[in-house]
Amino acid sequence: MKWRAKIDPVLAVALGVTVAVIALYALAVSAAFSRASERIPVPSVFSSAPEGLRVLYRYLDGSGVDVRPLQQFDVLPRSGCIAIVGEAPLQVEFTDAQLDSLAAWVRRGGCVVLAGSAGLDVVDALGLRADVARGDVAEVPALARGPLLEGVDRISVQSGRLLADDPAWVEIAGDDAGAILAVAAVESGEVVWLADAAALTNAHLSEADNALLALRIFASGQPVWFDEYHQGFARGGSAFERLGPSGQAAVLLAAAGVALLLLARSRRTGPPVPAYEEPQARRLAYIESLAALYRRAGAHREALATIRDGLSRALARRYGSPVAGIRRHPAAGEALARADELLARDRMTEDEFREAARLVVQARREVER
Repeated sequence: MKWRAKIDPVLAVALGVTVAVIALYALAVSAAFSRASERIPVPSVFSSAPEGLRVLYRYLDGSGVDVRPLQQFDVLPRSGCIAIVGEAPLQVEFTDAQLDSLAAWVRRGGCVVLAGSAGLDVVDALGLRADVARGDVAEVPALARGPLLEGVDRISVQSGRLLADDPAWVEIAGDDAGAILAVAAVESGEVVWLADAAALTNAHLSEADNALLALRIFASGQPVWFDEYHQGFARGGSAFERLGPSGQAAVLLAAAGVALLLLARSRRTGPPVPAYEEPQARRLAYIESLAALYRRAGAHREALATIRDGLSRALARRYGSPVAGIRRHPAAGEALARADELLARDRMTEDEFREAARLVVQARREVER
């Protein structure tokens, strides 16, 4: 016989509605968080404000560059490039431990792209000498040709400039106020420093050849991890914190739903069912002996009624009621039905009595097994 799961329709509807509410609530929280993030004036890939990097992020992604947000600094990526964009101070400042970890990561072969004065702390941690300066808004021509400037003729910058007086730096673009783009090798790794973070923002990426410059810089080392942790979009190391606002809201709402479900299932919704009052053993023994006397005397009707009553009592004693017992033992139901059919007649033959009695006795043995 094929097994089928028994599902309470009311419970199934309640669970379906709960899942739908959780999904809609999570989507609402995610949409609200996304809208709030879009208006924050920081160089974040989540921000659509003029100071944000959302246009850059989508442009690189559409150009085939593997771009990802980095929202924790406990464990750095195994490979790729980390981009730190912004002017000092960032929303969350670097700790000494984070700077040491990042410097060791670069020396082992990592690439870090710095844009803006926030990169000064990273440069110091790497042991390079450099400083930041200010210049005029201008379109600066490229000073040299190479992979980073292939097809790039002019770079539109605001006021950011570099004073790279360390011989490890190779100045690629700049003007009289200082360097605009410089590169340095640090053991097995590399540092690319763009002096002006505004050149990569939503407001200025379309100017001059800024978009192409960004593509050349970031396409060389993939995947590209944009540092969102120090822009204030941090997620901690625990699994719950990494879910983000929408995921956390969904988990909390699901937990509340499960708690309410358990509370509802554990409370009685109606009056208690009275326990079946089992007759004393003397009474049952008396009935059994009386049925035997009836059979010997040829009183078929009385004997069949007695053993039928014994089966009904056995079902009630074992399962709480005869109806509940019949659900578990269909043969008992058939035996009771056959006995009731014969008892409803005026007369029954010896063979009919024996057949019905045999069914009732077998069913009772099955119930009491």
